[in-house]
Amino acid sequence: MKNSFSSSWLMLFSLLLLALTGCGKDEPRLTEVHGTVINKYTRQPVPNAVVGFARFYGGSWLGGSGRADSVSKTRTDAAGRYSVSFTGPTQGEYIARIEGPLYDPVLGYDGGYPVSYGVRNELHLEVTPLKTVTVNVNVSKGGKSDIRFQFMATDQGPWFNAGFIFIDTIRANQTLRFTRQVPVVPNRQYRFHQYIANRYLVPGTNTSQYRDESGVSIDRFVGYNDTTVINFN
Repeated sequence: MKNSFSSSWLMLFSLLLLALTGCGKDEPRLTEVHGTVINKYTRQPVPNAVVGFARFYGGSWLGGSGRADSVSKTRTDAAGRYSVSFTGPTQGEYIARIEGPLYDPVLGYDGGYPVSYGVRNELHLEVTPLKTVTVNVNVSKGGKSDIRFQFMATDQGPWFNAGFIFIDTIRANQTLRFTRQVPVVPNRQYRFHQYIANRYLVPGTNTSQYRDESGVSIDRFVGYNDTTVINFN
């Protein structure tokens, strides 16, 4: 009887110790990250760059699933150095990434670098300032309803880079004259495209069709040290 009573107390004590040990593992711990941010092409430090930190959970940031919470952010100093510390839940994956008008040449705009939770990390990042392309437009729609200007990278770069420059769908606007500054990732091949068409509503539906289409494409390599001007006229 005595041995049974002692065994019960020993089991209870073991379970309590196991529970306390498990709780300790889930307690938030301090995570520290320090490093530098440099320009990939000039190898010079990038001052005032924003380095953000986020926690992904309920999935994987590599797989593009789950949810993300912003944890902390900091800016680099004049020498491109940064240092930050934060605490957070143990569950999930922590990453660091560059924010603002800078491009990560390896992981693109939305990529991130893994951060080890609860320890001191040293993380050095390379970025590229976006290059501005000047697009001058002086064209007529030729009586058509819609016009669209867009660009896209046509090489096999590490990240898909594309976007719209300008869209007009008002038939009364037949003559277009304007200039746009378009930020792009440098040292890549691009196609700048002008597309004009008539838009028709399909009877009995809310769907539009395009007819009488025409277009002009201009291919250009945008170098890091180049001054690039695209003219549609």
